[in-house]
Amino acid sequence: MPERVEAERVEELWSTLDELLMIWDDRPEKTAVSRGRQMELPRLAVVLGLASHTHRLARAAVHLHKAGMDLEAMPLVRGTLEHGLTAQWMLHNDAEALAGFVNAQQRRRRAMGEAMLGVGWGEVDEVTEIIEKSVVVPSTGDAPAKNFEQLCEDFAPLGSSLYLVYRSLSGYTHAGHHIVDSYLIPGDTISIRIDPEKPLPVAAWLWTLCAGCMWASRAADMLDRDRPHRQALRRIARVLRTPGTLDLHPNAWLRSRGVTKKKMKQKGTSP
Repeated sequence: MPERVEAERVEELWSTLDELLMIWDDRPEKTAVSRGRQMELPRLAVVLGLASHTHRLARAAVHLHKAGMDLEAMPLVRGTLEHGLTAQWMLHNDAEALAGFVNAQQRRRRAMGEAMLGVGWGEVDEVTEIIEKSVVVPSTGDAPAKNFEQLCEDFAPLGSSLYLVYRSLSGYTHAGHHIVDSYLIPGDTISIRIDPEKPLPVAAWLWTLCAGCMWASRAADMLDRDRPHRQALRRIARVLRTPGTLDLHPNAWLRSRGVTKKKMKQKGTSP
C-alpha cells in the first residue's frame, strides 16, 4: 500500500474508532429487548457485559499507543477481537451458547479448586465446596465456548480468517520469539533495544480494534427494541469493508438449536 494511501486509511480508522467509542458512550443504561427476540436474562447479561468490556479494552489499547507502547497494546487488541466475536456468538446462538459459556467457567473453577488442594492453598472444606458446586451439564455449546478456534469456525465464511488474526496477535501476547525479536538489534553481537520495534502496521491492529468494537456494539444494538445505532453501525461496516453482523455457519446454526448430525441423518437431511 502506498505511504499516502496507508496514512489516509489510518486516519479514517482513527476517526471510525472515535465514533464507535462515542456510540457506545451514547447507549442508554437500560436495554429494552425487542419483542421478536427470545433471550434469557443471563444470556442478555453476558452479551452486554462482553460488549462493554470490548470497548474498555479498545480504550486501554489507545492509551498505550499514545504512550508509544504499541507492543504492550497487542494483548488488548487481541482481547478486543475475542470479546467482540464472543458477544456476536452469544447473540446468534440459542440457550446452548449460554450453557457452554457457564460450563467453561465451571470447569475453570473446578480446575482452580483442584490445583489449590494440590498445593495446600485455602481451607480444605471451603475449596472442596467450590469443586463440588462447579457442576457441568454437557451441552452442544461446550466445544466452541472453551475453544476460540471452534468459536470462530462457527462464523461463515470469515471465521478462519478471523482466527488467523487472533493467532497473529497471540504471538505478541505470550512469551515467545515475536516478543524477543522486537527487542533484538541485528548484528554479530547480542544487543537489546530499550524501546521495542513496532509489532504490526498501525492500520492492521487499528482495523482489528474497530471491527471488535463494531461487532460488540452491533450485538448490543440488535438486542435493543429501538436499534438506536443500526444505521451508524451499518455505515461503519462499509468503512471497514466487513459484515456488520456475522452469520452462523449452517452447521453451527443447527447445532445451536439442538439439531445434531444424528438427527439430520434420521430425517435424511443435510446442512
